[in-house]
Amino acid sequence: STIINQDAQQQLYDQLTAAVEQAKVDMLNLYVKTADIQMKNYDKQYNKELDKMFIERKQKSLPIEQQLTSIMLNLLEKRADNKKERIKCVNEFKIHCLHSNSNH
Repeated sequence: STIINQDAQQQLYDQLTAAVEQAKVDMLNLYVKTADIQMKNYDKQYNKELDKMFIERKQKSLPIEQQLTSIMLNLLEKRADNKKERIKCVNEFKIHCLHSNSNH
């Protein structure tokens, strides 16, 4: 009788452990999908704002002393590219951390 109870307990324990592990995997997948969606939304928003800034800049006829030089424009573009890369790296790091945490 004790052996049967121990077997039943072990079987129940194994089932619950498997259910918990599956829940962890499901939550991780949800976190990754959410992070990916958020990353894409931020990227779209960032690009939209950047485009808006340059469109507004082109549409306005500023006096020459108020216009940005080509060097300044290049610096702004480089800064925008750097920001985009940082956002991408941060999101990839978050996803990596989520994957690492799920393996423990």
